[in-house]
Amino acid sequence: MTKIEKILIQILVFLDCIVCGIVCGMFLCMYINGNQNIKEYKTQQTTQNIEVYNANYNSMILYMMYSEGLVQKPDKCPAGQITIGFGHQIKKNENLFNLNYREAFELLQVDYCKRLEEAENLGYDGNQKLAVAHLLFSTRRESVDKILKNMNYILHYDGYYRYGEFHASDNIRKGRVLEKDLFFSNEVINIYKYL
Repeated sequence: MTKIEKILIQILVFLDCIVCGIVCGMFLCMYINGNQNIKEYKTQQTTQNIEVYNANYNSMILYMMYSEGLVQKPDKCPAGQITIGFGHQIKKNENLFNLNYREAFELLQVDYCKRLEEAENLGYDGNQKLAVAHLLFSTRRESVDKILKNMNYILHYDGYYRYGEFHASDNIRKGRVLEKDLFFSNEVINIYKYL
């Protein structure tokens, strides 16, 4: 299967899941974030900012689906972590096997919402929260702390270490460019620029 065919399949699956995903994502984020008062949030943000945030949230989900790819059975990622679905790191107490697209999509949304909550707890909101959440999703925590001290150095973190050896990665570099652009923008990003 060519890369274009894979992209088309993921886009079609994404579109198939989008109605369920948006509703599930909203409820999952509300559940994970506890008793967050949506009305209070909306009064703090303009309608335009909410639309930009929602558009970029959906773009980030699409980007993660594309960049991670669907892994239906547990497998080691290039960095040596055991993952499944769209980049979900399997924890010791989890027993996940043979995920379908919908299950992987829902698991991705739960993971991303948890990272969004972490980013919010660090004091970020809007596009910065989305960028930091992706950084938390895709990078070791100690590297995240270093990057957040100066976002201009984010492009220096364009690879991963495995067995003490650094491996540069075009896929990781694209993610870092996306995170940097999103972090410093207040607009809707063109996700296709990063695929």
